[in-house]
Amino acid sequence: MSVISGELHLLDSIDIRGKIVTVDALHSTKDFAAWLKGKEADYVFTMKGNGKKLIDRLEMLNIKENSHSMASTEDHGHGRVDKRTLYLRKELPFWLNFPTAEQAFIIERESIIKKSGKVRREHVYGLTSLKDADARVLLQLNRGHWTIENKMFYVRDVTFNEDRIGVRSGSLPHLMITLRNVIMGIFRKKRPVSDRKNHPLLLLWQRHRSGIPLLKNVGQENKRFAQGSAVSQGTAAAMK
Repeated sequence: MSVISGELHLLDSIDIRGKIVTVDALHSTKDFAAWLKGKEADYVFTMKGNGKKLIDRLEMLNIKENSHSMASTEDHGHGRVDKRTLYLRKELPFWLNFPTAEQAFIIERESIIKKSGKVRREHVYGLTSLKDADARVLLQLNRGHWTIENKMFYVRDVTFNEDRIGVRSGSLPHLMITLRNVIMGIFRKKRPVSDRKNHPLLLLWQRHRSGIPLLKNVGQENKRFAQGSAVSQGTAAAMK
């Protein structure tokens, strides 16, 4: 049973009728799928090592060889070429033992490092309750899930090193979350992408990973940043 299964009552107040839900592999369980269908929602799940028996059964489907729909994308960026191909199969057998699933799929990923030519390949299996969705739609939904993951949770886990910050009591954890949200908002709305890594708030955060010294200095650093922005704007105006 997934960690989320015992806490589903916390989500009862959310109206998700007609919505499509994507989650991490940890929550891709029969219990959660049944709960979503009971709320008149659909799902797109991906499976990893936490569902080994289910993955074994998915492998037995030979999805790629028995697919009825296929879609692929190719992206260039960060010195890589990333190719993703999704194969989709309908008419799932009863022995798959995932009653709410209507279709199964496999996503093959190939990443090529342009400079070295090194190639990395991997694949993941998935299930969906969407009966009429084709491979193109499911690939878009999967990519949309990872867009959120990369823009939000990767930044929290890696850039801000959130899990290692030793703040656990009182109101300080909530304050730190708010502060991280503010910094992320500044990066995305106020600064060019090329200049974000040099933003004084991020540099200050990296110097004070615990976050506590940061609270004492953030006001002064923000003031310096505002003054620097004003000088830059004045210089730009004078050059016109």
